[in-house]
Amino acid sequence: MNIFFLVVIFAVCVYFLVKSSDKFVDAATIIADKLGVSHFIIGLTVVSIGTSLPELGASIAASLAGDSEIVIGNIVGSNIANIAFVLGIGVLLASIKIKKSHFKIDAPLLILITAIFAIMGFDGVYNWIDGLVLLLLFLFYISFLIQREDIVTEAASEIEFDHKTHRYHSNILRMLLSIVVLYVSAKYLVFSGEGIAEFLGISNAVIGLVGIAIGTSLPELAVTISSAKKGNPQLLLGNVIGSNISNILLIGGVASLITPLTVATSLLYFIYPIFIFLTILMLIFMRLRAEFRNMEGISFLFIYMFFLVLSVYIGFI
Repeated sequence: MNIFFLVVIFAVCVYFLVKSSDKFVDAATIIADKLGVSHFIIGLTVVSIGTSLPELGASIAASLAGDSEIVIGNIVGSNIANIAFVLGIGVLLASIKIKKSHFKIDAPLLILITAIFAIMGFDGVYNWIDGLVLLLLFLFYISFLIQREDIVTEAASEIEFDHKTHRYHSNILRMLLSIVVLYVSAKYLVFSGEGIAEFLGISNAVIGLVGIAIGTSLPELAVTISSAKKGNPQLLLGNVIGSNISNILLIGGVASLITPLTVATSLLYFIYPIFIFLTILMLIFMRLRAEFRNMEGISFLFIYMFFLVLSVYIGFI
């Protein structure tokens, strides 16, 4: 297929993947509210899982297609993009004050989960046992968040409820349609991504690391810009950390249960170190400074540019 059409299909699929995820979250939120689920729980689940739906959809489609390179690339690439690209831009838009819970609980927890995920991958494959462990850890993580009043309060404050203009049955239909669009767009996103990789002569992992990762990180970027405009930049830091944890545990767990995920040697020895280093660097910045400012933002973006160059390079080796 012509490369122009492949790129167009890829871009259109990214758009519908993000939009369908957004519509699904909106409809699910209203339905849960109608059923009497507390705003506290709704806010928690929407913020923890909602922005990871594009990554989840793309990873499930890639797993079903047997393309583990795209799955691993999407998980690792999205987490790198969230810290170095999304958080980097967010810091340039507004300084972010660091809460004690961020560097005493949240960031260390992310480092621990990142380390577990990396160690699991050192044997070159994530099998169903690894997937089951990751999903169990995700359940523990959600139960832990439920007890975190500060996280729940912030999360719930972002959810808007409209009791008058939305009907229960229409939102069920919206949710089902969103799932269909999510699946179709994810399927053709993977298809077009594989076609672009083949045309350019690069590995599918690079498409996952860069193209799909940036596309599926758009919800996090939207939350970042929105938080900065609303004068609540602290929320974006929590969103980045929560999204990265969800990417590893939920997406890694589900994808590994569908099919074994093989880790390319180039990812293991070139990209994984950046993946781990960035997570640790974020904690170091938190320890050293009371807030993230322009210097940290520029540092993150510089590292992301290096990551992009390295990703393209290893795609040809």
